[in-house]
Amino acid sequence: MNVAKQLAAVALAWTCFGSSLAHAQSAVPENQVLAQSLFDDAVALMRDGRYVEACPKFAESHRLDPAGGTVINLAYCLEKQKKLASAYAAYSDAVSFAIRDGRKEREATARERVQAIAPLLSRIAVRVAGPSQVEGLEVFLDGTALRPAAWGGSPVDPGEHRVRATAPGRREWVETLTVDTEGQTREVVVPVLSLLPAAPAVVPPQPTTPTTPAPDERPASNWRRPAAIVSFGVGGAALGVGLVTGALAISRHNASNRDCPSGNCTQGAVDSETAANTFAWIANVSFATALVGGGLGAYFLLTGKTDKTRVTFDASPQGGSIYFRSGF
Repeated sequence: MNVAKQLAAVALAWTCFGSSLAHAQSAVPENQVLAQSLFDDAVALMRDGRYVEACPKFAESHRLDPAGGTVINLAYCLEKQKKLASAYAAYSDAVSFAIRDGRKEREATARERVQAIAPLLSRIAVRVAGPSQVEGLEVFLDGTALRPAAWGGSPVDPGEHRVRATAPGRREWVETLTVDTEGQTREVVVPVLSLLPAAPAVVPPQPTTPTTPAPDERPASNWRRPAAIVSFGVGGAALGVGLVTGALAISRHNASNRDCPSGNCTQGAVDSETAANTFAWIANVSFATALVGGGLGAYFLLTGKTDKTRVTFDASPQGGSIYFRSGF
């Protein structure tokens, strides 16, 4: 009987009492029940040579309820699949469990398989030359970080593998390679990682000093333009009243002169002269009001452009005047 057949016999022999002893130390009853069920299913599949289906069940059973009998069956299953790196790790765990449980025969078998598999392991060696060893460099193999001590050669199962290198401020580097031969060592050289482009400098916004527009560019205040319109309107109305009353005053005055031949004035002439004076006074006041309204309107418009414009006016029943003064 060769070594493989002996190992198969030992593994299956452990199944009968390994299924009860291997899971006896579980602290969670639900995990123990599920782990035992998975273990039994895996054993049945392995007896039929269905290793691809059996190995994941052994692995999950061992995760739920770690035990020496489970892990050595898992190691055997992985070895039959030619996953020698995974089998090597599982047999090494089986040695530790066997020592803990005082299982000398199981320990010897596990050690024998560790020694037999070691020369057949395929490895991936990572080479990082001096210039490539930039600050913060990290190397990953299939998602697992590799410390520099493991760069010389990490055991891997056959198949495709991914090596990735990263460093702060530098572009990520990735290489994929395939291992398909027992005892093969594939070497990967990590290049000098290229620098990432510098981020654009963020310039904080500078406070802006508000500028005062030139006097002739200053917008008119909201209330001054309507006030100018009202002032011009009042001035226009007063001008109209002044023209009408002025005409009436002249008309009454002429009528009074007609009714006073040779200085003998009738009562009608006196009344006409009185009315003429009244209309004349109203006309003067209206003209003065028109001047004031026009002056205020002009003032409001001009001061909407500059605060340095000054308007002064003088009005009386006998007449009025308006003055503009603008400073620059």
